[in-house]
Amino acid sequence: MNRQTSFGKTRTLAVVLLLLGLLIGNSCLPKPSSETGGINITLYGYSIMKESLEKDIYPAFIAKWRQEHGQDIHFTSSFAGSETVTNQILQGVKAQIAILSIERDVYRLKQGGFVTSDWHALPQKGIVNKTPFIIIVRKGNPKGIHDFADLARPGIRLIHPDPVNSGGGNWSVLALYGSELVKSEKQSGEADHARALQTLQAIWRNVISTPASAREARTTFELGNGDALVTYEVDALLMKEANSPIEIVVPAQIKPWIKKTRNSQPSNGRLRWTISADGRKPTPISSSMSFETRCRSESES
Repeated sequence: MNRQTSFGKTRTLAVVLLLLGLLIGNSCLPKPSSETGGINITLYGYSIMKESLEKDIYPAFIAKWRQEHGQDIHFTSSFAGSETVTNQILQGVKAQIAILSIERDVYRLKQGGFVTSDWHALPQKGIVNKTPFIIIVRKGNPKGIHDFADLARPGIRLIHPDPVNSGGGNWSVLALYGSELVKSEKQSGEADHARALQTLQAIWRNVISTPASAREARTTFELGNGDALVTYEVDALLMKEANSPIEIVVPAQIKPWIKKTRNSQPSNGRLRWTISADGRKPTPISSSMSFETRCRSESES
């Protein structure tokens, strides 16, 4: 596979980095609180991870820890764009765990002295899910949007997360650009970077709002703004699960990496954990989200 095709395949998959043991001072896991009698863990994560964590992962982890250690775990969470989360930690918020959507943010934390562990040594090199970028349109698809390039048509009003604050905004820009590279290569035998840039610029001229995170972009769209939204597939599936009046458009360049049979319960994530011998540092041994298995099986086949 040549470099251009690899770029298109890789960049349209959002990478989520689970960084455990984010060291504030010298402690890995907070000591039991004398007030609550349990252990308090503060987690800062990028916006769309809220449901999977709070509905499934937290309860499973809490139950497992209580069964094995006889202690209660209490989670305090904050969710925002990946860049925003990183800035908050750099400014001193007391987070033990960070979930970030782009690796650059992890390196920023490492450079700031907030990370001393090697996330690449974790299972899957710290990546706990992969989900492609798709287009959400209004019910019935009144604008006839079927591909990323259609977002460049005159009159289309697009909601897009802000690349300055949102990891999803970064991935979306790469998806828009990379998918056009893949398309041009299939048509002419050579990836056309000038065409990809022109398409991206034309799409960007139709952006009417750049909310600070993927979740804020979803909320803006749900409030009736715009004709289309570019976002993570997992968030689109959550909207469908909530019976939102939308349709999901999967561009042709994305379809090979998504199974035709979709799991309708994307929020039912599962995360299994192991605890080191000293009982202080939590380390993920494997992770599985319903959308991760689906997308990975197609993209790696």
